[in-house]
Amino acid sequence: QANRGMLDSICRLGGIAAENHFFNVDQFGNCGAAGAAAVLSQHQQQFQPGDVLAIAVVGAGLSWGGMLIEVGR
Repeated sequence: QANRGMLDSICRLGGIAAENHFFNVDQFGNCGAAGAAAVLSQHQQQFQPGDVLAIAVVGAGLSWGGMLIEVGR
């Protein structure tokens, strides 16, 4: 979540609808490694069993990561 403009561009290029993209960079700025976990925590009540969450993260240099989480009961 380095900045909102970058997030919007990635979603637009990836065909991700605004209602399917969660972020908090506008509230807290760049939280670094804690960003993805903080966003999940903020929105956990919205997720329903069976939902699949795609999480992509980037770091300094060429570091990156991604995962899919299926919400359980």
